[in-house]
Amino acid sequence: MLIPENIGIAALIFIVGYIGYMVYYAIGLYQWNPFVRPKPLTAIEKNLLVANFPMYNRLPKQYVKKCDERIVWFRSKKKFVFYGDVAKKQELQLVLCATLVFMTLGLRKYKMVGALLRIIIYPTEYYSRIRRRHHLGEYNPRFKTAIFSADKIWEGFAVPDDNVNLAVHEFAHALSFEMLRKRSWEARRFRVGLKKSKNFLKLRILEEIWCHHNTLGITE
Repeated sequence: MLIPENIGIAALIFIVGYIGYMVYYAIGLYQWNPFVRPKPLTAIEKNLLVANFPMYNRLPKQYVKKCDERIVWFRSKKKFVFYGDVAKKQELQLVLCATLVFMTLGLRKYKMVGALLRIIIYPTEYYSRIRRRHHLGEYNPRFKTAIFSADKIWEGFAVPDDNVNLAVHEFAHALSFEMLRKRSWEARRFRVGLKKSKNFLKLRILEEIWCHHNTLGITE
């Protein structure tokens, strides 16, 4: 039979242990864990960056260093989850982290803690239980998660100048979500630039429609 003193000690140990676990979980979730040591880029990894990001080799030395440091940070702090038989996992991590870095290289606060905590990768097209349909990629702001199909990631890098890149597309959603919620001066400038870009694209689309109508001889 347990005496009250033993019950109290057991309850105290349980409470302290539970609080400790929650603190550790929160530290890992929000990427503040000091026990995770980032691994520096190897020569092979840098060659892979050159092959998939032509601009990498053209950067000044100080920006190459900055780029490498941020890639290492993203790789060590963002949680990567692979489902199914995904090939070249380390290479996928590298190119996705590099994509994030090149998209945020001009930002001081680049870590996207408020918008992106987890990256899920499937071998190919997958079924989304949330949206109940098949997807090649998506971004879920509620769970701060970007989801990709591996084969489409590689297809996006196969042709660098066709403006079709799944990694860039989904991370653009995450970056927009991150910057639209912040109140910093940097985020405000981003929003202004985003608005200007949208207006420019609308103007270009109208110009293309007008030119297309003229080519076909259509008049209003």
